[in-house]
Amino acid sequence: GGGGGGGREREREGGLIVTTDTLPPDSGLAVLWVCARFYSDSLIPEQLQRTGTQLRQAVSGGGCRLSFGRGCSSGPSSSDASLRGCAGVVPQLLLELTLLAVTMGCWLLLPLLTSVVSIAGTWTVYGLALANGHVCPLYNWVYNRSCSAGASVRCCAIRNMPFVSTSGMNLPENSLYSAVLNAVSVLFALVCIFRHAQIVDRRVDEALLSKAAMIIGFFGSVGGFIAGNCNPLVLMVLHYFGASLCFVSGCIYCILQTALTFRLHITGKECFLAPVRTVLTILQVVTSISYLPFFLHPDLKKQHIGAIFEWILTTNFYIFIMTFTFEFYYITSSVLHSLIGATDDEKLAILHEPRGTSMATFDK
Repeated sequence: GGGGGGGREREREGGLIVTTDTLPPDSGLAVLWVCARFYSDSLIPEQLQRTGTQLRQAVSGGGCRLSFGRGCSSGPSSSDASLRGCAGVVPQLLLELTLLAVTMGCWLLLPLLTSVVSIAGTWTVYGLALANGHVCPLYNWVYNRSCSAGASVRCCAIRNMPFVSTSGMNLPENSLYSAVLNAVSVLFALVCIFRHAQIVDRRVDEALLSKAAMIIGFFGSVGGFIAGNCNPLVLMVLHYFGASLCFVSGCIYCILQTALTFRLHITGKECFLAPVRTVLTILQVVTSISYLPFFLHPDLKKQHIGAIFEWILTTNFYIFIMTFTFEFYYITSSVLHSLIGATDDEKLAILHEPRGTSMATFDK
């Protein structure tokens, strides 16, 4: 960009253009270069671009020009003093941008943690139950109606069929089973809340479908909590009610979120996410429909197939939740603010403050 001082030498580096012969050593050129490189990516979230506008406005008030986009430019004014003043403003805003970027990046851990805790936790419970002889391996297909206490070889009875709930039915693994389902229920409810807030923040016209998905997700969380705290040996009816609520709600939630993926464009990666979620949803629906008749079938081999389907349902659902990692990377303070019912005017005030030198935007 142009400016006073008549710069004779110009440098171009990744979209940054700056005159160099009039810049003093302490003018903050390195900071401006970092900003320009940081904003050269066209796929950055909207709020970072808006905060970039604040940065441009702030430094313009200090006597130099800075613009962002596919090409970034900076040019000095006629005096070194004004450049030094501009350089004093930039680091504060750069700190705000850094905190904003770190905050955005941290939210992707929520769906990732939910999936890891669920998948790793339930399979660890199965491993403990298998090691303690409380369930039979998933590869076992031979069952007996009953087993004698002094049998010298492994005897697989109906009560040892490796359903998810059967794996967490006995001590000591039932404590871990309850802890895992309690933690996952809370984490999944948070995923539902933040996913809904993100959708409402981006497209208000999808709020009704998103709210329906969130409510269905809450039912699934409650079902998981009931199933995890009601041992089928003692409270069989409540346990199966919670498990049924969890599986049915999870299936509907996958369908609604897949539909929202096709209708929303948040990450720019929907061309990848939409087909992946479609495949996972189809697998979830087909397995859910097939699971019930196998579970209720009197033949023990058919029931064993039902146990395998139950593990597929549980693992597949949380692989689906793991795909939200892409969207949660783009959660910003405006999404968080929408959780407390901010009006559109308040959101615009947050995103378009004329000067962002006091960290007020990030605090909000």
